[in-house]
This record gives sequence, C-alpha cells and structure tokens, in this order.
Amino acid sequence: MASKPESSATPLEGGRPLHPGTAVILYNTRTGVIFSTHYFSVSNGAKLPDRDELERVALEHAVKDGCQPSIHKVLHVDPATVKRGVGYRVAKGVLREVKAGRLTPKPLAAKRFSKSR
Repeated sequence: MASKPESSATPLEGGRPLHPGTAVILYNTRTGVIFSTHYFSVSNGAKLPDRDELERVALEHAVKDGCQPSIHKVLHVDPATVKRGVGYRVAKGVLREVKAGRLTPKPLAAKRFSKSR
C-alpha cells in the first residue's frame, strides 16, 4: 500500500503545489480545546486578506458546524508549525502539543438484575 505524502500542500492544475499561507485556529477560551483549524492559501502572487477578514471567514464556516463565537477565540499560527497526526490545545494564547493518553479498554461491570416482582 502506498503511503500519503507528509506535505500539506494541495496540487494545482499546473502541477505546482499550493502551500497554506496562514492558519486560523478557533478554540474554547475556558478549556483550550480546538474547535476547528482553517488553512488559507493564495496563488499567482496574490496577497492573503487581512487578519480580520480571515477570522470572519473562519468563524462564518465554523458557526455552521456549531461553533459558538461567545465561548471561542481565534489564534493565528504559521501552518508550518502544525504537524500532522499531533494533538494540540491552546494554553495562554499559545498552541501546545498534547501527549496522547494511553487508551485501555475498561472492564465491563457485571450487572445483576433482580427478577422479583
């Protein structure tokens, strides 16, 4: 089986990859849990919109998925700092890696049901 390339670039029609220029992360202000990450790219020498416009677009899309702007904040990051397959959380306005917890199956508790009526 062939493995996927590690690049986050999207191929264009000319065969050149399109690399994300910036990323906007929406996270819960209380817990730091990331709700969504939005990557923005441009091609042909165009400029990215200003930060306010990127935030507006990211929030507009996230609200459709259930994001509540009143409890979520925005963090702008360089997409090169976000690694595939790594969990993240926002702490004090900084993106932090989260170690994966060890997942172990929990034993099923034996339930006894009374047949008395």
